[in-house]
Amino acid sequence: MEIRIQSQNALIGIEGTNGQYSIQQNQWPMKLRSIDAKSKIKMTDAVLLIDQRQCFSEAGLKGIMEINRIYAAKGRNAALEGIARIAREGKEMSSINKNKGPVIAKIAKRNRFKKSKEVRFDMIPKSRPKITVIPGKVTGEFEKGYIDMKMGNIKPSIEYYPGKLDIYLKQKNKINIEFVGNKLDTYIG
Repeated sequence: MEIRIQSQNALIGIEGTNGQYSIQQNQWPMKLRSIDAKSKIKMTDAVLLIDQRQCFSEAGLKGIMEINRIYAAKGRNAALEGIARIAREGKEMSSINKNKGPVIAKIAKRNRFKKSKEVRFDMIPKSRPKITVIPGKVTGEFEKGYIDMKMGNIKPSIEYYPGKLDIYLKQKNKINIEFVGNKLDTYIG
């Protein structure tokens, strides 16, 4: 035997109208008067002065004027030492007649052996840069502004109409069961 089942779902119907909302604003005249604020600002920039001449000089990075001054001083000292040496040697040679011994040999011996050189180790630069700050200034004058506003009575007109929603059963649900055929199969085991 066969069983045939047919079903139908229920349906819900919804009908509605939208609500309405309206606002109308009454336009009243408005008077507005404004005075702008004024400001005058005077500013002088800050100045930062960094003097690194001493640091560069210690590191051997000197300006042309400083190099000229140093070498001029060294040349002057070398010239004075040379004049003093020549005068001293001349005086010693003039005493040859006075039987002072081998003067020329002494001068030659003294000039033959050079003085030892000194080697120094030092960290550079030793000094720090000289930093000078000249602070800037800000001065200002301000005039206050204002707004003068005059308004009438503004009252809006508000209307509201509520919406409506209807819900109903549009179609009922149902189930139809049929038995088809005359044969019945059974199994007993």
